[in-house]
Amino acid sequence: MIQEASITGLLNTILVIIIIYYVIKLAARFLGPLLLKYAVNKVEKKVKNQFEQQQQQHQRQQTTSHKKVNPSTDDLGEYIDYEEVEE
Repeated sequence: MIQEASITGLLNTILVIIIIYYVIKLAARFLGPLLLKYAVNKVEKKVKNQFEQQQQQHQRQQTTSHKKVNPSTDDLGEYIDYEEVEE
């Protein structure tokens, strides 16, 4: 059995499409800012954690470099003071 398209069926389909469009548009208006705020907060926390890790690594490197400030002078060699010679 072949069904024919009717005007009422076409109008119902167009009406359903328009209603779905406006529902999605309305939902995006209310949910969009909430989703954006959630994403920004998540990225902010991630950047903050990375910054704190870099600060900790930098502090560790500074403490190890302070320990190396006074190396032993045994293997440095002899100090020679040069004087300028005028010609």
